[in-house]
Amino acid sequence: MAGHWSFLTACARGRILVRDNFLMENLAHFNRDLVPERVVPAMASGAYGSFTVTHDISRWSKAKVFSEIGRKTACFVRFSSACGGDGSAGNERHPRGFACKFFTEDGNWDIVGSSAPVLFTRDPQTLDDFIQARERAAQTGLESPPTMWDFWSRSPESLHLLTILFSDRGAALGYRHMNGYSLHTYTLVNANEERVWCKLHFKTLQRIRNFQSEIGAANLVKDPGQARRDLFEAIENGSFPQWRVCVQVMTEAEAEKFEYNPFDPTKVWPQGRFLPHEVGILELNRNPAGDAEVEQTAFDPSHLIPGIGDSSGDRYNPRHDNDDYTQPGNLFRVMTSGDRARLIDNLVASLMPVPERIQKKQIVHFYMADPAYGKRVADGLGLSLDEILSAHPPSS
Repeated sequence: MAGHWSFLTACARGRILVRDNFLMENLAHFNRDLVPERVVPAMASGAYGSFTVTHDISRWSKAKVFSEIGRKTACFVRFSSACGGDGSAGNERHPRGFACKFFTEDGNWDIVGSSAPVLFTRDPQTLDDFIQARERAAQTGLESPPTMWDFWSRSPESLHLLTILFSDRGAALGYRHMNGYSLHTYTLVNANEERVWCKLHFKTLQRIRNFQSEIGAANLVKDPGQARRDLFEAIENGSFPQWRVCVQVMTEAEAEKFEYNPFDPTKVWPQGRFLPHEVGILELNRNPAGDAEVEQTAFDPSHLIPGIGDSSGDRYNPRHDNDDYTQPGNLFRVMTSGDRARLIDNLVASLMPVPERIQKKQIVHFYMADPAYGKRVADGLGLSLDEILSAHPPSS
């Protein structure tokens, strides 16, 4: 072959032959040069690192990854935008994916988590409805607030994450400055085959930082590369980000008495009652060679190892109720006055282009969480809370 611009043909002026292996390989490489965008979560960054055990939890788990203090396990973490396609702004208001793959001697252990401790829905069958509600409208190619809020107004269990999402925590200042949560409940089993339930937390050691509280909404610039660039440059410069890995533990007896279904992903376990116990430190210290390493890394929640299992859904206790208002109400009440003001401003701005009938339905949910919550949103939208409650009496 004389060079890149030479081809194998049937004769001097003949057609190019399919058996021109160099050409076929070149075309095949071009066809596969881009990894197809995931439906969700599409925009992502990732890095390699290690998990180092700092505290003994053998009383709860026999997993070798936790077997001795100082033990290191290689890992890979994929951060992502839970909503929005590849190229969407990294500082937009949405949960971030936080997926970890631990390369243990017993096989890979995958955690598919989030920057928020709860999900929008407890029913996995409605997940695709939520994703479609966040997709851009077919006719305009733009996001559709009416579609999103129509879904949320019909899903009261989404109120907890909505309160987080529209607070300062909804727009993290890069992946290094946010926590991660396992969302779902896991099982820990010790050497005596004794079982407890657990949730995992990844507490950033870079301190939590958010766009709105530090920069202000008016000064935000939609920058698709901000979070990626921040993570990449920090690692390249030797400022390796770290997270403190903790577990919340609940015994089976405590689970039976817990006021909520302990496996409900729209609820948290109060940290005052179920203290996070430190297990180790997660550090990211090597950037991938290219996006293909990030996008071709698959995570499967069913990838578990001995000593760590999933939670059995058939343990749902009918005595547990689906109170969707107490926890978001508690969150609203512990916010500072400035936090609450920014939360209300963000919600009002998002609800402005939404039909009034949907606004009113959603305001009732806010009111059920806390009367002041509902009134402030109603006032911001120029609506009368009394009239809304008269036409839409809250259910008890």
